[in-house]
Amino acid sequence: MTFKNILLYFIVFGFIQHHSQAQSQLEADAYYKTGLGFKNAAVYDSALFFYNKALEGYKGVNNQLGVAGALNRIGIVHFRLKDYDKAMKYQRQSFHIHDSLQFEPGIMKNKLNIGNIYNRRQKYAKAQNHYREAIAIGSRVEQDGLLATTLNNLGALFIDHKRDNPIYNLDSAFYYFNKAFVIYRKYKSKADMVGSFQNFGRVYEEKQQYDSALLYYNQALEQAPNTYMQATLMENTGNVYKKQKDYRLARAAYQKGLDIAFSDRPENRNLNRIQTLSKNLADLYIQANDNDKAVPLLLQHITYKDSVYTALKASETTRFETIYQTERKEKELAESRAEAQAMKLRKQKSDIIYLISGLIALATIAFFIQRSRLNRIEARTLALAHSQEVNRLLQQQDLKVFDAIIEGQEKERKRVSEELHDRLGSVLTAAKMHLEAGFNDGFSSEHFTVVNKLLSTAIDDTRQISHDMLSGVLTKFGLLAALNNLKETVSNKDRLTVNLTTSRFDERLSMDKELHLYRIVQELLNNTLRHARASRFDIDLRKEADLIKLTVADNGIGGADQAAKKGIGHRNIHTRVERIGGEWTLSSPANKGTTATITLKV
Repeated sequence: MTFKNILLYFIVFGFIQHHSQAQSQLEADAYYKTGLGFKNAAVYDSALFFYNKALEGYKGVNNQLGVAGALNRIGIVHFRLKDYDKAMKYQRQSFHIHDSLQFEPGIMKNKLNIGNIYNRRQKYAKAQNHYREAIAIGSRVEQDGLLATTLNNLGALFIDHKRDNPIYNLDSAFYYFNKAFVIYRKYKSKADMVGSFQNFGRVYEEKQQYDSALLYYNQALEQAPNTYMQATLMENTGNVYKKQKDYRLARAAYQKGLDIAFSDRPENRNLNRIQTLSKNLADLYIQANDNDKAVPLLLQHITYKDSVYTALKASETTRFETIYQTERKEKELAESRAEAQAMKLRKQKSDIIYLISGLIALATIAFFIQRSRLNRIEARTLALAHSQEVNRLLQQQDLKVFDAIIEGQEKERKRVSEELHDRLGSVLTAAKMHLEAGFNDGFSSEHFTVVNKLLSTAIDDTRQISHDMLSGVLTKFGLLAALNNLKETVSNKDRLTVNLTTSRFDERLSMDKELHLYRIVQELLNNTLRHARASRFDIDLRKEADLIKLTVADNGIGGADQAAKKGIGHRNIHTRVERIGGEWTLSSPANKGTTATITLKV
């Protein structure tokens, strides 16, 4: 008995710890996704704030892969902010964790990102080594998209920065560009294939094989997905014609590039592309002594060049402001982290005290139980004459305990009755009296106001009671988290396995809809547990166009008759579905399980 009590204590303590860790994991994942959204929107200070919150969350639940992923993302944001020292620090920390776990996809990402940092720092040999290590890993794991990106970056390393690049090599550049192209062609990635054609054209242009360069630029132009890329390819084409001294075709290409660039709405135009095309076209007209056409183009070039400079200054100012805001938020986060650590230590200390106190209490109970057993054994050895007296005393004691239980139950019933009477009964009684008085004296507006106010009070009390009973997980984290919690709580492999499947359900519904859907699942689960004799209970929640579809099924005995379908549980489901504007069907053939389907508009 003592061992069972101790075991039960540790089981309860472990369950509490596990539930707390599960919630912490959900919070960390939410912070990570929020950071990703801000990163994609280029709001880098907020991205860093939420990534750091995710990092602390993953550390709290000892999720090492989560920690490494957050560190990698923080490093990428610092790279975007051109803070290469911090970017390198976080990438190395992420790499050490991935390496210790032998998680090759993560190692590959770190190697690629570190190679990019070395490339920006013009340390081309080190960048090349890291790219090659990433490629070697990519040949072993299924990371084709990442592998193609790395191959392209390595190819660009051999052709970019010609003057200060000691590893400048056009054949190597073409080799790696082509390996990336093979992957893009396999997956029919149109935009990436256009980039590959442009890279091939660059290599042949550098080799002064201009006909081949034009061939690839034209192939890229035929599939270019946007005006920016189209204008860029026309500029590349004009440069080749200019090198071939075919100035007529060069002018035509530059002019077509300008027309494409100006076809965008003013706020979407690429200023840098317009100013370079204007300058190139103006130079050709100056060379042809056509100053009437050259001067407007030069003025256009100067105007857009100033705009580019202004935009760059604004971008730099924004970058420094972002760095300032980031440092401020990092300081706030550090203070928050210190406070969280202090709270964690206090909680750990409190848990230890509770654990020790529990063990002492259990040991004390065990001691007295053992002592009681010894006393009973000793009592049995007394003379037979005392046995009847002992039995009589024990019977009296049992009667007292029974009386105490009955008395406790009566007190509890009385307390519940008084609560209902005081909270709702008196209000409803007063409403009834005013209604009767109104019918006797003529139902005046004053009677109506008083009755309406009393009924509103009763409704508010009822709503408050209902609100207090709502699931905390449902209110805080939404329907998906609540269903996951229900699954983890109910699922038992020896009796009933609960499965949850979701698809495209990435936004919360209104609280009213989430509550009713959750209660419907609870009602159906209750029916399965009570009647179905099932071993499996499946919940499928998905979004299809503008509809939400909830399907709940078990593999029980089925065969629900019409009387059962008219029971309270089914009426409750029907009422809830109507309240949220949905429709539902129930199928329960004999020995084939029961399936309920609810559909409603988003």
